[in-house]
Amino acid sequence: MKPERRGLILVVAVLLLSAVLGGLYGPNVAATSNNADDYQTSVRDFTHALDVVQANYAEPVDVDKSGLCRSDSGHAAGARSAL
Repeated sequence: MKPERRGLILVVAVLLLSAVLGGLYGPNVAATSNNADDYQTSVRDFTHALDVVQANYAEPVDVDKSGLCRSDSGHAAGARSAL
């Protein structure tokens, strides 16, 4: 059997096996929704961690220069005001 034909058969076999396994296991996999509470909890946790770093770091932490909470991102303004 030529190597090109063997490669084609292997690719087709892998695709068929993936389709069969996806059909069997796909319906059992539950998708997770992006919950607003999870997002707010993440922002609150990040803000708390940032406050701890700012309070305990040896030198003053300038958030704008560190890039931790960039002012040009849409979430930065709401992150600090959320708490």
